[in-house]
Amino acid sequence: MKRLPTTSRLPLWASVKKQRKRIINNELLNINTMTTPDNLQQLAIAAFESENYELAYNYYNRLLENDLENSQNWLMKSYCAAQLSRMDKMLDKEVLMSLKTAITQYNYSDEELTEIVNRLSTILFEKIKEGLDFIKNEMDVQFNALQIPTGTLYAVNEMRKLPIQMKTWNKYNEKLFQYFKLMDYVVRLKPTAISCEKGYRSVNYTSLVTKNSGDQFYKLDGDSSESKLLRDLMQFSKMQLENNNPNNEVTNPKSSSGCFIATAATGDYNNPVVVDLRIFRDNWLLKRDWGIKFTYWYYSHGPNAAKKIEKSTFLRKATYNIIVKPLHLITKGLK
Repeated sequence: MKRLPTTSRLPLWASVKKQRKRIINNELLNINTMTTPDNLQQLAIAAFESENYELAYNYYNRLLENDLENSQNWLMKSYCAAQLSRMDKMLDKEVLMSLKTAITQYNYSDEELTEIVNRLSTILFEKIKEGLDFIKNEMDVQFNALQIPTGTLYAVNEMRKLPIQMKTWNKYNEKLFQYFKLMDYVVRLKPTAISCEKGYRSVNYTSLVTKNSGDQFYKLDGDSSESKLLRDLMQFSKMQLENNNPNNEVTNPKSSSGCFIATAATGDYNNPVVVDLRIFRDNWLLKRDWGIKFTYWYYSHGPNAAKKIEKSTFLRKATYNIIVKPLHLITKGLK
């Protein structure tokens, strides 16, 4: 039997494999070629704007390896770290270190500093709520794992929760407290309507949530270091808010000037439309750069417009039909 002549041609599978390897190598070469400092900066910005904070965080770290004096990259790293931080992977120290480095290296204007504290306080407020949800979920998981006989009295159930609550709070209390120390620093860095609102609401929300489980740490009239910091943060935020606007909607939720224009138009702070707009503001608008800037502008000018609107029946009806109602419909579609 004759041997077939040897050929230089590779089997089909080997040829495909070699071709794929060549393509991958070319792609890696292109990536390495593309990632000049300028291109890397653009990639970091694009990743951040698309809310891919982990990728943006890695890009900003790489940029800082080459230039430790770039204050903007330190600031952006602070934003990314804040977004990525969670109870099982805290990045609060990186947030604070990056922020302090940025403001040490560059003398930000009042407008720029306002934007910085508004953004960070908004992120931290969400992280505090996430942290509380995380702790509550941990408690529920452990309690639900207990073998509790059907028909057990409610009071007995509550007694069985106590050791679980204490154990969980002892485990995660310090981590949650780090968020509050960071919030306190940000609010005092430059007290603004938004940062003080977030500082005040974060304490108020935590006090309500922990009333039946974590009040040994977060009881506002307590003597713990946590209680003292929260109490000081709440009082400072409240003082700043009331100095700027005694009838503000945060510390005086039943005030007639509550939610400014929407409240003036409807005549009711608790009107469903007004409530929906507040929720839209917190959950959608304040998560965007332009939304933060708009809200800050609105907090500065809204109260004066609201005072004029609420004094006129014609203006109230016109404002509701021309501004509030269409805006409410738009927000429903954006949620």
